Amino acid sequence: MIRLAAVALLCLLSFALAAPTRPFPAVPRSSEDWWRSAPALAIAPGRLSLAWDVKRLCVHVSDVPPTARVTLDGWFSAGIVEGKPTLTRNGKAMTDVVFTADSGEWNIEAPWSALGIDATSGLFLPVHIVWNAGGGDKQLPAEVLSYNPLTWGVVQLSAESGPEGCPPTLTKPFVYRFDISPYGGRPSMVIEPEPVAGLCLPVEVTFQTVSNETTDVQTRRTPGGPARFLVPAVKTPFAGAKLIAPGYAGEAGTAEYHSLAPGRKTAEFKGDPNWTVPADFDAFWSRAKAELDAVPQNAKVTEVPNRATKTGRLFRVDLDSIGGVRFSGWFFVPRDAFHEDGSVAKRYPAVQVMPGYGAEEPPLDRTASGYITFSVNPRGHGPSADFWPLPDNHLTYNIEDAEKYYYRGAYMDCVRAIQFLQSRPEVDTKRIGVEGGSQGGAFALASAALAPGVAACCANVPFLSDFPTSIHTCTRGGIPGFRGVFDGSAPNADAIRRTLSYIDVRHLATRIHVPTLICVGEMDRTCPPNGGSADFNCLPTATPKRLLLVPGRDHEVPNEMREAGADWFRRHM
Repeated sequence: MIRLAAVALLCLLSFALAAPTRPFPAVPRSSEDWWRSAPALAIAPGRLSLAWDVKRLCVHVSDVPPTARVTLDGWFSAGIVEGKPTLTRNGKAMTDVVFTADSGEWNIEAPWSALGIDATSGLFLPVHIVWNAGGGDKQLPAEVLSYNPLTWGVVQLSAESGPEGCPPTLTKPFVYRFDISPYGGRPSMVIEPEPVAGLCLPVEVTFQTVSNETTDVQTRRTPGGPARFLVPAVKTPFAGAKLIAPGYAGEAGTAEYHSLAPGRKTAEFKGDPNWTVPADFDAFWSRAKAELDAVPQNAKVTEVPNRATKTGRLFRVDLDSIGGVRFSGWFFVPRDAFHEDGSVAKRYPAVQVMPGYGAEEPPLDRTASGYITFSVNPRGHGPSADFWPLPDNHLTYNIEDAEKYYYRGAYMDCVRAIQFLQSRPEVDTKRIGVEGGSQGGAFALASAALAPGVAACCANVPFLSDFPTSIHTCTRGGIPGFRGVFDGSAPNADAIRRTLSYIDVRHLATRIHVPTLICVGEMDRTCPPNGGSADFNCLPTATPKRLLLVPGRDHEVPNEMREAGADWFRRHM
């Protein structure tokens, strides 16, 4: 719980504010039946309302099933045990709080002092409410909690009026942005008020020196309002910041970002200089392509008429690839590409799109824009699992043997898909583009490097980029699991590094000679921006290219990237 003494002490540590702090605005108050705004509450165990003033918190729950329990996280848990109302805090019965339960109606009146809160008018407190439907630990489904306006909220203590219906209205206590300062300078954490209600709860930012996994003792705190915390100058290659909103949990209350150290320009970053292209890199991939060429396509093309659109016809395509693995894709073709007798009337440019990690690339219809699309699902993904089930963690599947590693085969599946497009009479084979996001971004770059005849490439938030750097700047996903591989502590580290050196798309980028767009989110924690920048800066000098760094974006493909990709294909195809 927030105590004023602790807040005052921590506020002394605040520094480098980009804008002065300001008083909190008033919390919106309402006496209306506001729970009705959450239709999913119809299956919640009762209806809950709050009221408060500077002396106490009042909770009323109606229509309560006999076995239900409601927890105001960190304050108390209320329920019926052996027919008696029971209220506990930290596992102990609360004696200073009045709890009455009668005919499905619960009423709780709790002095703030009983909750461990030194109440003062104007104090803001976060509220986390958890519904337990069955009397045990089974909570309601997440989709119900997400619609419940009381799951997260903020209360402001007031001395001017007594308890009244004034529900918490916020789902987040603030808006934040990690600015990597891509062209130099110092990265920073920017805190801004929640845009609708204008609130900004107290926030802590702890800075880290990432290379040795130790946490810097420098902790900054803002009592509310906009603030900007600069990452301290460090001598290590990487820096980080961990943001914590006291009283909040999960995505609402904590976020961790790592970046290159202050002064290192992400936009110009070429990757770890000690991570070099293997001497037998081209020979390795020549062997893989020769193995692929020895396998017939055995293409099976089946129309799916019930999923056709006004402008396009959809086909499922099954193909054979290396290792005896068969995979599938969805092939959308403009209707006017064919005569009534089925012969080809017109040729169209085609875009091959590939999936994110473990996901299916669904049928993608761009026929209205004049494109054939081939949504490819390399081995194990989507419908391809019908032929070859995807391993639980395909990132490490056969990783100690480069010739049998998952991504060697998956990259060849993407090349085989390009070969299929090149065999189709309705495809303009001089205008074939490749596209994908995350793992699909890696597939797009690998396809552009390995498949002859690709005309343009768009890689969004690419995965598998510059492993020695990304292991320190990723804070999500599987890449940080390779840290032991690069510090030599993992078993068979040499063999694993060898495998990854062939797969790393930063190395493949050196072999790309077609127009290439790489888009990254500056707040991406899964495929950090330094990876995409390294891919971009390793493209050959003569290759037409563009790097799009999108501020404020995490691991996603927002409209800015989609529009840039569409423009890229219009220009180059």
